[in-house]
Amino acid sequence: MDSYRKETIAPLLGFPVFRRFKKFFEVADMDEVKAKKELPACPVETTLTLIGDKWKVLILRDLMPGTKRFGELKKSVGNVSQKVLTVQLRAMEESGLVHREVYAEVPPRVEYSLTELGKSLKPILDSMWTWGEGYKSLMSE
Repeated sequence: MDSYRKETIAPLLGFPVFRRFKKFFEVADMDEVKAKKELPACPVETTLTLIGDKWKVLILRDLMPGTKRFGELKKSVGNVSQKVLTVQLRAMEESGLVHREVYAEVPPRVEYSLTELGKSLKPILDSMWTWGEGYKSLMSE
């Protein structure tokens, strides 16, 4: 069957014409994808994008006093799976909030600490703490 017949018959049979969808199936370079990722226009939405997840806020809370190893962080954060904690820490590292230090030892040792950017979120966490205390006292009355 020649290409003319494929293109004219395929739509009638319900098959997509590959030529029309060629751009849809092209795989972009990963650097291109990351470069296209833009932050929201609203600063509040930007902040929520970076720390809006429940576990990220708790990780920030527990790293504020200083450096912690993965196991210590897992215990202090609470009922979080190892996989979820790892994913959240990697995302925070990628966004520049957390520093990950790997030591060449046996067994391997990994320590997490906040970067200066991560530490700059302390006033937000302090405000959340104050608001939470006020809410709890209001609800207990």
